[in-house]
Amino acid sequence: MLDTVLIVIAVVLMTVVMTEVMALCILWAQISAKKKKLGGGKMLSVGAAIMTAYTVPLIVSCCVLLLEGALLALAIASACKTLKKLPDEPEAEPEKEAPIAPAPIPEPEIVPEPEPEIHIEELIRETITIEEAHEAISDDVAMHLIAIEPEILEAREKKKYSNKNIINVDTLSKNFENGELVNLERMKEKQLVPANTDFVKVLARGMLDKHLTVEAQDYSADAVKMIVLTGGKAIETA
Repeated sequence: MLDTVLIVIAVVLMTVVMTEVMALCILWAQISAKKKKLGGGKMLSVGAAIMTAYTVPLIVSCCVLLLEGALLALAIASACKTLKKLPDEPEAEPEKEAPIAPAPIPEPEIVPEPEPEIHIEELIRETITIEEAHEAISDDVAMHLIAIEPEILEAREKKKYSNKNIINVDTLSKNFENGELVNLERMKEKQLVPANTDFVKVLARGMLDKHLTVEAQDYSADAVKMIVLTGGKAIETA
């Protein structure tokens, strides 16, 4: 906006200056014509008065012309300076191509290695400790060695137990002989559990040196290992 105003002012001043130059030229021509008409010394005083009358406006006009020329120069200089300060139009940045995402590398499918087949018959021994049983087979394998019938599971879901107790395999080893059947009734007979017990869980402890067929409601994994690895059976009952 400012540069436009300065340019307009410069044009106006230039027009005024040109008009005044033309007026001065006309005035100078008139003064020269008057001098010729007066000639010599005739009417000298009248001629001097006329010259004075024309010369004073001429001097004033010259001063005004100089002032206007200076203002015109200042206006042009300011306009040029303003134009230089105007910021250049930013060049349009070239469109950047979107980076191509690398194709995802499929993760290798991890296939679990099958557990080695265990032959329990090869691991059976006459005596076993809890430490030996714990290292011999995994807990998952041990829990699959428990013998249980489907009807037993259905019966257990319907039955509510009020008196639960535990017993350890080393206690069974001390109170039963090889090949004997161990169940809740026999445990009560030998006073190994309270008479009102209706649920018993067999736990691992110490050492087992008998092969027994055990019937109980629940087992720990190590207890199953000790019973099975001495040639016995762990049977889950209702």
